[in-house]
Amino acid sequence: MRRGPAGDLAMVFVPEDNVRYPKFVEWAGTANPRLWKFGVSSDNRKGIWISYDTWDLRQIATRKLSDIAKPIIEQAAE
Repeated sequence: MRRGPAGDLAMVFVPEDNVRYPKFVEWAGTANPRLWKFGVSSDNRKGIWISYDTWDLRQIATRKLSDIAKPIIEQAAE
């Protein structure tokens, strides 16, 4: 990843009342500083700004890592 200022890749706003907000705050504690920043939205809500890639990965990461290798049909039979 090229160098840049902190928060320069953060383009998706997640407000404090979003169900995923606490996990993003936890993630930010160890994440690359370019991928996130705290701030306010255009309508003055407080929250965290994150990168598009971070939002996409968090959106789909709902299955346990051990289940990802299993075919979905096999998981349905369990």
